[in-house]
Amino acid sequence: MINFLNLEYFLVAAEELNFTRAARKLYISQQSLSNHISNLEKEFDVILFNRTSPLTLTYAGRALKTRARELLDLRDETYKEISDIKDFSTGQLSIGVSHTRGRGILPEILPTYQSQFPGIELHLAEGNSSQLASDLLHGNIDLMIDLLPFTAENVETVPICNEEILMVVPDETLKKAYPGQVEEIKEKLRAASDIRLLEHCPFVLLKKGNRVRTIADEIFEDAQMSPRIVLETDCPYMAPEPYRGKRNQSSYIRYVAEKIAELKEMSQEEVIAVTEKNARDLYGI
Repeated sequence: MINFLNLEYFLVAAEELNFTRAARKLYISQQSLSNHISNLEKEFDVILFNRTSPLTLTYAGRALKTRARELLDLRDETYKEISDIKDFSTGQLSIGVSHTRGRGILPEILPTYQSQFPGIELHLAEGNSSQLASDLLHGNIDLMIDLLPFTAENVETVPICNEEILMVVPDETLKKAYPGQVEEIKEKLRAASDIRLLEHCPFVLLKKGNRVRTIADEIFEDAQMSPRIVLETDCPYMAPEPYRGKRNQSSYIRYVAEKIAELKEMSQEEVIAVTEKNARDLYGI
């Protein structure tokens, strides 16, 4: 392994071509300089100087003089690069976040982070909780934003905010499930949050693999009920083509209808009629 101090001393001696002047320039004794040069010659098993008057470099010495400058410059650049990474002055940061959570949290924290660490290049990876956890454990991302609890070896979790998970039940759905008892059922739900009261109601849930879905499944299991699931989705906020990557809005529904019509080999009017009927049947309107 190359001793950089030996290289530094060699380079000064090679430039001065005089051990006395070189030692004086380095603020060391001539004997100490000679020892460093001898150690370097032993390391490479070559003679670097012709000990004549005047002192000259051998062929090996001339070659090392060129390489020594390159090696010392590379060392300095490497130390600076690693130091900048340590101080968050430069580098890359890969963040894993779900489609839904990213929309709520990242717009608030990213501008502040980028103003404090402008040299850090950010990469975002979207996916469900299971995909992101796998990416984190395999080193494909540096951190992920998800719901707690998250337990894994050699992974540190830091709470950054509190988030409520709400279950929304339309009045029309309750009217259909409990004719004439809607207010009574509402009071029972407010008082005890007994999800078994909704056992016969249709549920729209995120797909399995999403952390919110995992929490919902745990609630159903604790209540010993099997929900009547009518729809599962893994990207409720994802805009359809040709607006993928932009903020979604209701005016884009026609593009979804066009794609469904294409896949089902139906007319767009048929798709609209069927989905409207399904929605009316589902919510009892």
